[in-house]
Amino acid sequence: MQLVHVRVRLAVDFPTPERLTMILLSHARPPDQIQHISIHPDTGRDLTVGVYVIADSLLEAEGMARAVVARAVEREYELRGARLTGWSAALVPEFYNGLCDARGGGGRSMQGPDQEAGQA
Repeated sequence: MQLVHVRVRLAVDFPTPERLTMILLSHARPPDQIQHISIHPDTGRDLTVGVYVIADSLLEAEGMARAVVARAVEREYELRGARLTGWSAALVPEFYNGLCDARGGGGRSMQGPDQEAGQA
């Protein structure tokens, strides 16, 4: 399963996250393999839509997620005037850190310093 973030700029106030999730899921078709959608409001009228997709590649997952959100933006009155501003697979650091740990590698794949903890 892949996580894709689709960024949307709304022209009008958006419905509740629950309503928006229902709207977006209603535009998913069986071949899209959408498993879950989550809404993350940003600032103003920008939001990030987290789309969990079953796909063979990140490129395929990005295309499926983009298509579902684009269909909703084009067809739903509540999303009138909205536009997609970007979409990309979300990197999950814990997952990739785990891959590095599993490889060993004598320190060549060490985790970087934790900037939030003040490590330099």
